[in-house]
Amino acid sequence: MTAETSYDVEKDRELVRACAAGCDAARNKFVEQYQRLIFKVVATTKSRFRADRAETEDMVGHVFEKLLEDDCRRLCAWRGLSKLSTYIVMITRNLVVDYLRKDHGTPCMPVPDCDGVLPEAIQREEFAETTARQDARLKALRVALDALPQQQRAIMLLRIEGNSLREISTLMAIPHGTVSVWNSRAIERLRGLIVPMIETQSL
Repeated sequence: MTAETSYDVEKDRELVRACAAGCDAARNKFVEQYQRLIFKVVATTKSRFRADRAETEDMVGHVFEKLLEDDCRRLCAWRGLSKLSTYIVMITRNLVVDYLRKDHGTPCMPVPDCDGVLPEAIQREEFAETTARQDARLKALRVALDALPQQQRAIMLLRIEGNSLREISTLMAIPHGTVSVWNSRAIERLRGLIVPMIETQSL
C-alpha cells in the first residue's frame, strides 16, 4: 500500500476539529506533527525573499500562533482538496510573507521563479469564480488530477497551492530535474484530459 492510498483525510479532519474545540492534547499533537514541515517552509520562504536577518524560530512561532488563533479559523478553512500538509505549506508561506512585510519591513520581492507556472487554463479551472459552468470545469480538473500517476498528482497539487518546482523538489526530497520532467508530463496529460471533458460539457 502506497503512502498516497493509505492517507486518511478523516484523521486530519478529526485533528483539526479537536484543535478548533480547544483540546490541548490535539494542539500539542498538531505542533509535534507539523513543526518540522513548518520550520522547513519558513526557512525556504525566508531564503527566497532574501530575509536572512529574520529569526526562523520567531517566524515558526508566529505561524503556529496564527494557525491556532480564533478557534483555528485558518485550519478550519481547509477543504480537503489536497492533503492537510499541502494546505499548511501554502498557509505558512503566506503567513511568512505577511510577517516579513508588516513586522520587519522586509521588501517582499521574491527571487524570480524560473520554473514557470501552471498553464493559465489549469489555473482558471481551479480559481475561477463559482458559477455552474465553472463548477463543472472544477469537477473536470479533479477527475483529471485523480487520473494522474501518484507522483504527478502530488506535484500538481503542490503547484496549485503555489509552490515552485524547486520548493517541491525540497518538500518531496526528489531531484529537481525529475520534478521538472514529471511536471511537464502531468501538464500535457491534464491538457489531454481536461479539454475533451470541457468540450463535452459545452455541447
